[in-house]
Amino acid sequence: MKKCPTLMLIMAILLLTSSLLIGGCQKSQAPKAEPNNPTAEKESEESNVSQDFTLYFSDNQAMYLIAENRAVEVPKNADQVFLLETAVKQLIAGPKNQDLTATLPPETRLLSVKVDNGTAIVDFSQELQTKHWGGSTGEIMSLGSLTNTLTEFQGIQSVQILLEGQKIDSLLGHMDTSSPLQRDESLIK
Repeated sequence: MKKCPTLMLIMAILLLTSSLLIGGCQKSQAPKAEPNNPTAEKESEESNVSQDFTLYFSDNQAMYLIAENRAVEVPKNADQVFLLETAVKQLIAGPKNQDLTATLPPETRLLSVKVDNGTAIVDFSQELQTKHWGGSTGEIMSLGSLTNTLTEFQGIQSVQILLEGQKIDSLLGHMDTSSPLQRDESLIK
């Protein structure tokens, strides 16, 4: 009979040890975000959608603006400011169609976009002016390209250009940019 209490004591110790190992030493079960987690990447991809943009670039003769439709991946719940910023960045990147010509210097940086009462207020780095190839036609194509592209968006009637946060009288001395610019469909072919 002495073996029975000893056996029960050993069993109790084993039970206590195993329950400590199983329950007491577990780490927190909070999910961790792993940088190379395929599930997280898939969820991120699913939160993006393809958005169609109508961008206006110059023809080879700098006489007309021609629409280039481009599908761009954007967040599913992107707001209007994000879409406007994306459109401007696509303009800066230039056309995909080799028959079209860029209208904004590629060195240009977009600093911000705001919308105020139907006017898109677009703030650029100084390179929009200092790296521009110049001429009255170049200025018309640049301003028309930007304005016609952004007024494609619902609710945007005009575009105010800022340079480093300041209004400028003219981009290159040929057109008045001190007030918001209106869409000019006469430039579109």
